[in-house]
Amino acid sequence: MTTTDRRLALSLVELTSVVSAVALLAAVLAPALADAGRRGKSTVCLQNLGRIAQASIVYAGQDPDEQAIPVHPTMSATYLGAEYQRMVSAVAYGGKSGRGLDRGSYYFWGTAEHRGPATRPLNRVLYGNVFPDYAENTGSDEVNWTRDTQLDLSVYRCPSDSGYTGIHYTSWRYSGMSSYDHYGSSYAANVFWTFSYNEGVCKSNGTLLHRLSDIVNPAETLYYLENCGRFAFLADPQGLPGHECGQAPQATVGGWHGRAWTFNVSFVDGHADAIRIKGYENPDLGHYPGEDYEHWDCTIVRGSGWQMDTLPLPPVPSTIPCGTGRCGDSDCPDDAASLVTPDVE
Repeated sequence: MTTTDRRLALSLVELTSVVSAVALLAAVLAPALADAGRRGKSTVCLQNLGRIAQASIVYAGQDPDEQAIPVHPTMSATYLGAEYQRMVSAVAYGGKSGRGLDRGSYYFWGTAEHRGPATRPLNRVLYGNVFPDYAENTGSDEVNWTRDTQLDLSVYRCPSDSGYTGIHYTSWRYSGMSSYDHYGSSYAANVFWTFSYNEGVCKSNGTLLHRLSDIVNPAETLYYLENCGRFAFLADPQGLPGHECGQAPQATVGGWHGRAWTFNVSFVDGHADAIRIKGYENPDLGHYPGEDYEHWDCTIVRGSGWQMDTLPLPPVPSTIPCGTGRCGDSDCPDDAASLVTPDVE
């Protein structure tokens, strides 16, 4: 073997050693890098939720009724049916035009149905009056409606928004879309409701319809949350069959950031954090503002460091009818079943 051959052989051995070392290092670092990526996306998501909460505080300060959550103009449209009205109040406070519930030439959450970006109230605080209302102006080949579905309104989009993860309306599940593309936002408002037997109406027991300054515990009262966790409180924490308020899910609800039952949220005081929501605690408050509710243990929805209810603040009657919790045949569009039935599989 010549000197040149020996040097070449040595170089190949060295190269092989370097490649092996790099491969080993990559294998060791990959999980850490992936975790760092998740943390980075979660941080952006928390910042978005904080900005939305703080913008809502500004909105409330400008609103004559000091509404804590911006009320969309079609929230109380009687032709929609009760559950559609509640969904509008949960997701159409702000955001872009969604592509959920395809109706052929238009979408239920889109501009054609007057739920495009120009109609969503919080957009005026975060973006100003920059969105023309194209509801009656489709443009050539519906270019205006399409453009509204393609807007990049980053404050409403969680970077980890991967869509349905376990308990939500089946219409979203079967769409295969992210929440941002389906509804126009990755985040849902806290629109917690109670039903009054004596008065026969639905009342808001969450932040919706309440005056911001009246909310007693703003640092722990939920304002907005990742849409994937909106119904996580339905999980029965005790696993009791037939429990009247909760439903025991048959699959884990994963958060968008790699942790089951853990979701990013913002609170009424404007701060954001990650919390665990799997069912809810049932604290004994010692007193209640009345006895006309179906279940007080359903009305008090709280966990460690958070609450969806606004007790002891009295619930606010809404204009939304309160039936069985699902649309009746007479007031629901044809595809209502896919929208109003939370999927618990």
